[in-house]
Amino acid sequence: MCKVLICVAVILMPAEALAADPLAAYYGNTVVITDAKGQMGRTLINPDHSFVSYQPDGTAVRGVWETDAKQICYTVTSPAPPQGQAAPRVCRPLVAHRVGDSWTISQNGQNWTATLKPGR
Repeated sequence: MCKVLICVAVILMPAEALAADPLAAYYGNTVVITDAKGQMGRTLINPDHSFVSYQPDGTAVRGVWETDAKQICYTVTSPAPPQGQAAPRVCRPLVAHRVGDSWTISQNGQNWTATLKPGR
């Protein structure tokens, strides 16, 4: 499994910042992801192109992000992938959200609720 909450959480993009800095609205804020069972994880996106996602059990997954005009890609760097395997990478189209927004994300037949919350 692709550390599900990481793969889901990292597809988010703020509309107001797409031209200058596609993740500016996320810096200093938290993406909270809730699954159908009510388990919550959170993702912190940083201006230095790093992110950390905390799984419901508290496990931290870390990585880096990059973007172009059409998509954002996240690569997990820690925990390291098994020997001989590439680091998990997730790319998604840019999607607009603002602090306070909640939305549904569907992936692999599962649904999550994402909310961009103010603060860390």
